[in-house]
Amino acid sequence: ILVASDFSDQADCAVAYGAQMARHYRGRVAILHVLDTEMEGIEPSYAAAIIQKRQRRMPGAFDHQLRGLKDVEFACVTGNPSLEIVRFAQDCGADLVLMAHHTREPDPEKAFLGSTVVKVSQNAPCPTMSINRAFDMRCGMMYDQSGDVARA
Repeated sequence: ILVASDFSDQADCAVAYGAQMARHYRGRVAILHVLDTEMEGIEPSYAAAIIQKRQRRMPGAFDHQLRGLKDVEFACVTGNPSLEIVRFAQDCGADLVLMAHHTREPDPEKAFLGSTVVKVSQNAPCPTMSINRAFDMRCGMMYDQSGDVARA
């Protein structure tokens, strides 16, 4: 299971869901962060230092979601997020790509998905899933970012 993370609350939900799935199916998880230097206005000369810092940050940032999993991989790269996510999914042989989408619209039919989510879902070598809220596979409940049960 490949989980793309931008370190947002929604991405934390995607990591938690990916970890639940990996536990349930005894799978492995790869968490990928893509630094879009063009979008974030970062000079390429500084990108390597930022990537190293974020790479070191990842295990601690996701420790609570990944607790108990033994087969976890962390990667940080620079480039176009949708292209790098698809490339990484191909390279690691992912069976599923999980991504966060950032919307406040509770109705999935009306929710606008960002261009990265759309581009990855159209080009990925495997199924994709977008996550907006925490979802507990064990009880089938959705939670908002504060941990309260989300209204359907």
